[in-house]
Amino acid sequence: MMQFDWEVHGESDESLQLDQLRPVEVLYDFDGPHVFVFCSAGRKFLANLLDQAGERSRFLIAPTSENIINELKTGLRSLLEALNQPWIWVAEVDGSAIKQSLWHVSLTSLPAAVLPEPGLMLYPHLEPLISARLVGGDLRRDTVSASVIKRAVDGVYKALKVLAQTAGDESGGRGRATKLLRQLYDLPTQRVAFGSFEIAFMAPRPSQKELPPSPFDTQIEEIGGRLNEALSWVERETANSEPPSLDLLESLESLIPPQHGLVEEVHIHGRLLPKRYVLDREASARLRTILARVRNDAVRIITVIGIPEEFDKPNLSFRLPGPDGELYRCSITEEHYDVINDAFYKDAVITVTLKTRRGYSSADVLAVAPGRPDDAAAEPSSSQTGA
Repeated sequence: MMQFDWEVHGESDESLQLDQLRPVEVLYDFDGPHVFVFCSAGRKFLANLLDQAGERSRFLIAPTSENIINELKTGLRSLLEALNQPWIWVAEVDGSAIKQSLWHVSLTSLPAAVLPEPGLMLYPHLEPLISARLVGGDLRRDTVSASVIKRAVDGVYKALKVLAQTAGDESGGRGRATKLLRQLYDLPTQRVAFGSFEIAFMAPRPSQKELPPSPFDTQIEEIGGRLNEALSWVERETANSEPPSLDLLESLESLIPPQHGLVEEVHIHGRLLPKRYVLDREASARLRTILARVRNDAVRIITVIGIPEEFDKPNLSFRLPGPDGELYRCSITEEHYDVINDAFYKDAVITVTLKTRRGYSSADVLAVAPGRPDDAAAEPSSSQTGA
């Protein structure tokens, strides 16, 4: 008789009244039920196939509810999260699904190789578009601070925004329509998970997509390809490798883990990418070194004096003609809003310090002041900073 190549480290437990695993609802079937719901003593349980050896199978069993099952079916909860309950068992059954052994266990006592991968959804189509999981030895549910959550959200948001904006510049026009552009990086949240910290994002629902002339899927697939190029380079980067373009490097700047603090690794995965990437502090140090060198050659800090045009309030951007004849698409923060808004409606001159890149029409506003530089009354709305 074939034997399992791993032992169950748990206590034999008969508190769960279980004679035979009889599915009442099969959630995932592949040559037999792999994930299903069964009932015992009037309660519902979730079973997940862990391993098979000949005619015997081992299932992980956890109490469940209609809410957990619905979240599992809709992608709001991963399979491992649904199974991670305070009281769980491993059941070994024969070819007729009759119980042979039952152990009370903990998730940490089981081999990682037999458990569902963290973030794995019940069905492939439920996999998030992109997900960032922040990992650290001391990062637990009760140590996840606001700064950790902000890092996860900002990392994905800024990476996709950089790639969406620069792809618009490279298209040769003024960039994509603003509503389309924003939908490419300001994605709806699909799920948030703790025990480490993970946040996953999904594509907008069809009713939310206002995307003429090109479909959202085509545009986001282009961004995913460029993000994959950046992540692939960081993974294999050596001292002699040629770095990718600045926008690809900058797309990772907010994703990489810091050199200190709770976050030691960032795991990136989702339907946008062909594989799961792990960014550690060594990769972070390499990226920052290369980024500083490339940015020094490509970034320009310029001062532009003019009247703001096409102020897009929801997306915090406006256009400003530059002295070189270029029409810059300027992104601002909330602190710049009042000065820009006032100048836009009054057709008034402003002095703006911009950070841009050679060959690109998009720019970030570092400082803005009403009037011209020689206007003694003009006070910048933010302090000027370097690249």
